[in-house]
Amino acid sequence: MFSANRGDYYVDKVISKNNADSLLGASCVYDSKTGDIVIKLANAGKEEKKVAINLNAFERIVPAATVTQLSGAATAENSFKHTDLVTPVTAAFKAAKKFEYTVPSMSVTVLRIRTK
Repeated sequence: MFSANRGDYYVDKVISKNNADSLLGASCVYDSKTGDIVIKLANAGKEEKKVAINLNAFERIVPAATVTQLSGAATAENSFKHTDLVTPVTAAFKAAKKFEYTVPSMSVTVLRIRTK
């Protein structure tokens, strides 16, 4: 999921999180080809975590955004018999210049927010 959502500019100070939490990773990049802001979140912990998103570095955002999430139990895995136990799910969400996002436990999340 992360390699399919690359950007070409890293944007610092967009995501506020507990930096002492080694089980929560986060980054923000800008894709100049699409004009999308791409926020990537990974939570390897057993509890959900909150992050604060501040998009004031961007002149304009389109509130109609998408979230793609891969999550499941720590022991869940796909097999040849069960190929869809852990699959990404994409849904719509409403973005704002500033918002909080709850990152589910054992998940990888990509938020795509348009600027055009």
